[in-house]
Amino acid sequence: FQGAAEVSLEEQEAEADEKGKVRSYSRYRAERERWLARTARLDYLERDESLCDADGSRRENLKLWSLVQSAILGVPDRVSASHAGGTAGEIRRRLDEELRATLERLVSSVEGETDGEEDRGAP
Repeated sequence: FQGAAEVSLEEQEAEADEKGKVRSYSRYRAERERWLARTARLDYLERDESLCDADGSRRENLKLWSLVQSAILGVPDRVSASHAGGTAGEIRRRLDEELRATLERLVSSVEGETDGEEDRGAP
């Protein structure tokens, strides 16, 4: 009877070890399937030309924001030169006009640069 219990214990250990391997293998397979799905999606997006160059995008954004910064920071100089002795209302009106004109020029500049590009939408 004791021998049967020992065999049973050994069998149980072997079975538990085998189950652990099966679980390990299942986890591995699931992770592999996720990785293959991600890779397939990236391959599709690359072929579809939905992906863009990250470094190129950063450079373009930096260029754009530098342009915005220079344009906005130039407004006070343009307004102060033309309205040194003006009233608060005149200066406010002139600042409003100059800011709007500056922003419109910026938008036109950006639209002019992107007219040739297609909007590819979100991946």
